[in-house]
Amino acid sequence: MTLSGLLLDNHIEEYMQKSKTTIIFGWEKSMEIRNYIDILIKEIQQYLYIGNEVFFLVSKPVTETEFYLKFVKNLGPAEIFPYECQNPGLSDLAQVFSVYRKNRQRIVVGMGGGSIMDLAKAIAGWAYHPGFIPAFPLISEGLPVYPLLLVPTMSGSGSEVTPYIVMTDKQGCMVTNGLVFPHIAIVDPYPTLSTLHYQTVYAALTAFAQALEALVSRGATEETDSLAFKAIEIILVSLPGVLANKGNREGRENLALASVLAGLAMKAGLGLATSMAQQIHDLPYGLILSLFLPSIIEYNESYCWEKYERVNNLFLYRSEHLSKTIQDWFSYLGIYSFDGMYRKNMEAFLHSEYCIRLSTRLVIDNIHYGTNPRQAEVEDIKNLFFSLHTIPIQVKTIEESLLL
Repeated sequence: MTLSGLLLDNHIEEYMQKSKTTIIFGWEKSMEIRNYIDILIKEIQQYLYIGNEVFFLVSKPVTETEFYLKFVKNLGPAEIFPYECQNPGLSDLAQVFSVYRKNRQRIVVGMGGGSIMDLAKAIAGWAYHPGFIPAFPLISEGLPVYPLLLVPTMSGSGSEVTPYIVMTDKQGCMVTNGLVFPHIAIVDPYPTLSTLHYQTVYAALTAFAQALEALVSRGATEETDSLAFKAIEIILVSLPGVLANKGNREGRENLALASVLAGLAMKAGLGLATSMAQQIHDLPYGLILSLFLPSIIEYNESYCWEKYERVNNLFLYRSEHLSKTIQDWFSYLGIYSFDGMYRKNMEAFLHSEYCIRLSTRLVIDNIHYGTNPRQAEVEDIKNLFFSLHTIPIQVKTIEESLLL
């Protein structure tokens, strides 16, 4: 399988085809949305009664793009619900579900970043099993949900091919569970052309960090290692070209592919960077995940140094240890130069004894804690939180630091 000049090994292509989610990949494939809806209805009606109404949950910023206008035209009749949220909570779920239930739609189409796609998963699951999603139990992967199609607009979280739902509870604490597999993911690089420079960076680094954690996870297999390593390789090769030229179609396609591969690799489980980053709100997820990554690589290094060394060798400019190589790469990308408000939010978290204590407990309860290569004790987690104090931050506006 060849995509944008990248030759995928046969076994990687096979792993993609084995996914519980049907992956539709390619430029403007999303414009065939109505065909995929009709196919899905016929398939599911064999064992579950559903109507043919469509509930379209879409991120508000996406509605201002040319891509959205074309997509809606091809979507046809639908109840469109624009919504904006970061780290969605139970109140968001209740608000969106009240609209879904009132009009009795049954097919859920979600379009946006990771937060909107997670919310769409929750709607599809809650519609079929009222009452259990607010409690976030661990449910078997085979549990049926109402038809769910996801269209990512960024190349980052891989949520379109994973069962995970990340939301906040009433106290604002992150809760992550494996719950709902989308039926179809339409991965179309077209909408990523509209993303801002810093959004492209944060999204790509989300995929990079998740692939790296999957690679060294205790649950890693030969399959997940292949997927994760290929995702990392693609990001390192393709990200510079996309940042230099926003309209680089080949690079955009490659980053979209890397996001999918990283998402598929997540079946191995992730680690401390993910479970800790999910506890800090009011910062872009890709940013806080990146800030944690070098310290956690250093913490894990003695337990998985061979895999870290393999990744380190992918970098043209590298240090002896991957943690230092990654830190230098992040400095080059401008990760340590970000908006002053983000710094204030981070410092407010770090100076709150209650937040640190509660977040440490939530890290231990997180689904990804147990697959970190090194077992972390309470004091280890606290020290890793406090490692954010040592980051060489340069406060600038997002426009000054990340926009071309």
